[in-house]
Amino acid sequence: DANETTCFHAAYSLAAIGKPAVPELIARLSHDGEDVRRNAGYSLVTIGQAAVPALQEAAGTEKPARARAAAVDALSNMGLAAAPAVTTLRTALRDVDGNTRKAAAYGLGNVGDAAAAAIPSLIDALDDSDDWVVRNALLAMAKLGPRAAEVVPSLSPCLRHENRYVRGKAALVLRRVGTTE
Repeated sequence: DANETTCFHAAYSLAAIGKPAVPELIARLSHDGEDVRRNAGYSLVTIGQAAVPALQEAAGTEKPARARAAAVDALSNMGLAAAPAVTTLRTALRDVDGNTRKAAAYGLGNVGDAAAAAIPSLIDALDDSDDWVVRNALLAMAKLGPRAAEVVPSLSPCLRHENRYVRGKAALVLRRVGTTE
């Protein structure tokens, strides 16, 4: 339906069905229409942890890029419910698709303490060619605070980065990890 409100309500009506709606919603993550993918993602986020295993599978590298990006985006917006998907998000940080990597870095910043296992992957993401991936990786580490202290030696290039958001998030990491550097 071309009516955004109708599509939005339909997405949340499907979410109310819960786990039985997950396979159909996962199928919509490959749809040509961005709105369809986004609304399916909203539904899956609303369903929550029951959708995580299917989203992890949909994020697999053998899936189309738009489906991987939509699945990882949904995981990234689930918050703590996506904590069991940290390994999937770490893998997605190395995806060939920039939108998938960007969403993965963002998602690792939303899964709480579980993201501590991904610190080495987040540090590797600081070398990404996409500024948003770098920014989101820095934000994820800032949220971890002192647990991300091992990133400090890798921050020099970020503090001199041409992108002001990258520089700002690098400074935020330094503040949050509690270093005097």
